[in-house]
Amino acid sequence: MVFKTRFALPDFYIGSWVDYIIFTIKAPMIGWREAARGIKRFRRFVPIVETAPSAREYGRALRNAWLLVMASRVEGGASIEAYFQQLYTEVRRMMQRGGDILAQVFMLVVLVGVVLGIFSAVLPSMAGLNLLMLCVMGFLVMLMAPKAHYITITILDIIGTITAVASYALVGLVLGHPNLAVSVAFLAYGLMVLPNTIGDYKLRLSLRQRVMNSFNEITTRPVPTPLMDLSPIERALRPLWEEARGSGAPHLIAWSNALVLDFLGVVNNVLVNGLIYGLVVVGMGAGISIGLFAWVLGIIWKSAAYAAQAGISIPFIVGLGINNYYNAIGTGFLGGAMVFDYRLGALVGGLLGVVGWFLLSPYFVLP
Repeated sequence: MVFKTRFALPDFYIGSWVDYIIFTIKAPMIGWREAARGIKRFRRFVPIVETAPSAREYGRALRNAWLLVMASRVEGGASIEAYFQQLYTEVRRMMQRGGDILAQVFMLVVLVGVVLGIFSAVLPSMAGLNLLMLCVMGFLVMLMAPKAHYITITILDIIGTITAVASYALVGLVLGHPNLAVSVAFLAYGLMVLPNTIGDYKLRLSLRQRVMNSFNEITTRPVPTPLMDLSPIERALRPLWEEARGSGAPHLIAWSNALVLDFLGVVNNVLVNGLIYGLVVVGMGAGISIGLFAWVLGIIWKSAAYAAQAGISIPFIVGLGINNYYNAIGTGFLGGAMVFDYRLGALVGGLLGVVGWFLLSPYFVLP
């Protein structure tokens, strides 16, 4: 028996867009009340929207149901096409605005990483703490990013964890290099789970094509290819696909395709931004924390030795070597998490850490 399971991280942001898409498509066909009652997120807002004389009085309570308020005002006064078009315009604007917000979040992560790298370079007390902070930022980015793939757990993850612990014990306790042991443990885990990482990444790359093929086949094939549960996004869109196929209504099918295409376009843009900014973070770790500071420390180390002989203290360089070493691991993990997930982050962080240790370890202790 082969051990294999999968899980999806909680989706607190983009996952809610699917509910708006389903409501936008169903409200013009069956009315906003019935459409809202069929969606768990909106069900409790129906009585409020029905009885509230003004949405402003319930502004805070209805901030997640603003589309219901709009639908209740439009319904009955416009054709089905005009009804859908108004809801479609608002949902499309919401998704584009959400994509822009996530792009700004990625930019903020890059800026925080730069600032953290600078502070960690000059504060001796930051050794190891910057790695923890950057890893936490990596997991926060994963929570904000679109859930375009499941994280697959197989026997390789168990072996990888055991290998990481064994590598840390061997390098840190037996060979006497506890700092190097951290990056070796990251690298060992990342290498062991690399086949799972590659497989999940391939599934994510084909997400848009799979989804659109399934929706387009509703009108082109008598037996369309069903939408498979290969990612959390596909699982969320499955009820919409079944609704479109079961109804056979040309309007509903066309509207579904249009909204799903826009949704996947925004998701793809967010993923591309994550790739770009993730590579920037990795480049920052390799170029600044390792390359630049290895060169700078090589220049000032002789001066520090002469200053020490003369009795002059230069405290700000005490932590330059070891802090930038841990910063390299952290930026590698953060960048990998932005590009894909924590498994790629462990691989990239471990690789940068090993390279950084060979270049920066001579400067861990003052001459």
